[in-house]
Amino acid sequence: MAQTLSLEGGATVPALAFGTSGIAPELTEASVSRACITFQNAGYKHVDCAPVYGKEPEVGKAIAKALSQGLLTRDELFVTSKLPCTEQEPEDVLPCSQKSLKDLQLEYVDLSLIHWPLKFKKGTPMLPSAEHFLPSDIKSTWQAMEKTVQAGLARAIGVSNFSTKKLQSVIDYAVVKPACDQVEMHPGWQQQILRAFCKPRGILVSGFSALGAPGTFYGRNDIFSLPVVTELAAKHKKTPASS
Repeated sequence: MAQTLSLEGGATVPALAFGTSGIAPELTEASVSRACITFQNAGYKHVDCAPVYGKEPEVGKAIAKALSQGLLTRDELFVTSKLPCTEQEPEDVLPCSQKSLKDLQLEYVDLSLIHWPLKFKKGTPMLPSAEHFLPSDIKSTWQAMEKTVQAGLARAIGVSNFSTKKLQSVIDYAVVKPACDQVEMHPGWQQQILRAFCKPRGILVSGFSALGAPGTFYGRNDIFSLPVVTELAAKHKKTPASS
């Protein structure tokens, strides 16, 4: 049985997720469909997406197909989405959540995250410049996120790319406690301080770019050559990527 992790409130989340950030839009539907088919028995039933990736409609088509074919049930499927930096005004949070659900062809997401502790102007490109930034008010955004839980649009809410200091500020005023902090995490950046902070508080630390995201504008190209990786690969007779 595939490993699952616990979220605040008793829900469980499959430990292994199928991320959709780096997939070409025209390949997204087929890729997510294949993930549901190939990994059905292995428990690959967690799909991670976000409006800023520009692929939620394609993800939604794949999910609808998998559900209609009986590859898994909605209760077995775990879907994570994220609130963009351009939609952090309190009045934008609910409409953005509803738009995501329409694109995903779902009535709710299992986990909704504030994508970054940053606020941008509408229409900001993927790589923002200084003029795109706005003063952030995470408290009002979080309170609007809590309303998505009350409305049944999200089963749990959390954050992404938050430091311990920013996460503590959310904890201080939250009525609905953050269930998760999704951050870049791999052998070259193990997030030890954040994990130590979150564990006693019951907050799940979820990692993205587990292989370092080589070739991207933000990633690292040296993960596969780190001694801890090459030594483990040799010990278990695996490639560095699979070790």
